[in-house]
Amino acid sequence: MDPRTPSGSPTTNLNMTDNAWPGLGDGAYRWAIKAQYPNNRLSGPRFTNVIGKNWLATVTVNITLTCNAVKPGFALVKFVNT
Repeated sequence: MDPRTPSGSPTTNLNMTDNAWPGLGDGAYRWAIKAQYPNNRLSGPRFTNVIGKNWLATVTVNITLTCNAVKPGFALVKFVNT
């Protein structure tokens, strides 16, 4: 496999920084990668999950206590962008 940088040069790096990201407008983005095999054969593109830039959402969290031993201030709420 011959991974390529955006300029088309080979790389063995498994991570890539998109320097254009800061200048992109707000919205949904995906990245694609193709593997290059011998004789310039390319795989089909594989796409990342959607990554939202500057997406905001109003969220209300309601906590219902199941016992009096735990105070609401010790509740842990975790948000995951899916």
